Amino acid sequence: MKCPSGMYKVYKIVDKESGKNYVGSTGEYYLRRRLHTHRRDKKAGKGCSSAQLDLYNCDINLIEKVSHEQRKEREAYWIENTECVNIRKLKGISKERRRETSRKYYHKNKDKINEKARLRRQKKKEEKLKCVQDLEIKP
Repeated sequence: MKCPSGMYKVYKIVDKESGKNYVGSTGEYYLRRRLHTHRRDKKAGKGCSSAQLDLYNCDINLIEKVSHEQRKEREAYWIENTECVNIRKLKGISKERRRETSRKYYHKNKDKINEKARLRRQKKKEEKLKCVQDLEIKP
């Protein structure tokens, strides 16, 4: 059920075990329904940042109520000013603001990003080698 007043909620999901946070916004009247959707999406394998959390051992908390016009701007503010796992680019905010948010995320997580890229390159290289080895004619 959507909020009848047209107000949206900016919320934070907190993983009780790891302490990781996810920030989002919704028009749902009950935050627990939004949490249910996160759980369903994680189970279905949809790519959402919240999938990094244990969604069955977490709390979902209201940060603030906002209008439709303020929704993306306020969500972006909380993502920037909260230690969270969010990585998606927000639509509805200026390109410059998105660039700034992306830069901040990159500088904050540079080591993790570079390590993941290195592992991807290494895995791709190993797959190519395996493919070549499989093609070699063995006497």
